[in-house]
Amino acid sequence: MARLYVFLIENRIGIYIFCALGLFWFASSLWRARSRLRVAVFSIERESAARQQNNALIVLLLLLAVVGMVIYVNAAIRPTLPPEMLVPPTFTPDIFATPLASPTPLITPLSVGASPTPFLVATATLPPGILPATGGSVQTRPPQATPSANNTPAPNPGGNQGDDNNAAAPPPPPISGCGSGINISSPTTGSTIQGVITISGSADAPDFFFYKLEINGPETGGVWASLLNAVVQQPVNSGSLAVANLGGWTGGTYLIRLTVVDLTSNEVGSCAVQVTIAE
Repeated sequence: MARLYVFLIENRIGIYIFCALGLFWFASSLWRARSRLRVAVFSIERESAARQQNNALIVLLLLLAVVGMVIYVNAAIRPTLPPEMLVPPTFTPDIFATPLASPTPLITPLSVGASPTPFLVATATLPPGILPATGGSVQTRPPQATPSANNTPAPNPGGNQGDDNNAAAPPPPPISGCGSGINISSPTTGSTIQGVITISGSADAPDFFFYKLEINGPETGGVWASLLNAVVQQPVNSGSLAVANLGGWTGGTYLIRLTVVDLTSNEVGSCAVQVTIAE
């Protein structure tokens, strides 16, 4: 039954269009049948018009029942479904096969009713202002990483790190998608960070569902990896998005990305900044 609910939720627009066309067609058929009944003289004509009228009425009632069921599922059933059922699946490569810095601590994700999952070196927490006690919620999801070729190219901080440690950092690439509702105000693009950092900005949009924070760089092996190992279902406006401990990470150039997803499970937009983690 849950699959039927998800199907009706994800395809509601197409169902509405199909039912609207069907209602228009069979309403016209009903009107034609009634017109024929009024002018019919012979019994055969009357029987044919009555049969057409009954068929049109049956189909109209069925289409109205389908529309009513879709409206009910989206209004009453959808809020009770687990959020992960409405999030499209993403490809998850074996993150543990990627060489990481040694030793590799375990991440301590902030989640509700879930045990910590080994993942990244960073320990990220959420600011008190967006904890579930204020009405928001954090939904724990399995660790996810997507190849950097699918989205923003992975930074290439490699090269001669022995002789170039004191060289100036490469100019930050142009960042797209950042706006007043989806942005990272701190750290800023081109800045150098170390140890515990606070990631600030805004994560809000019409039909907001959740936001997520990801990082890409030498420590993650060139793939996008979750900083929180969770999604946050509380919008933030010009505030703290998370606090991350990057102590012990391999130095170099990294990208930090903020992504906002709406109630239709589509990404509204994302914002990325390029930073340098000091050795």
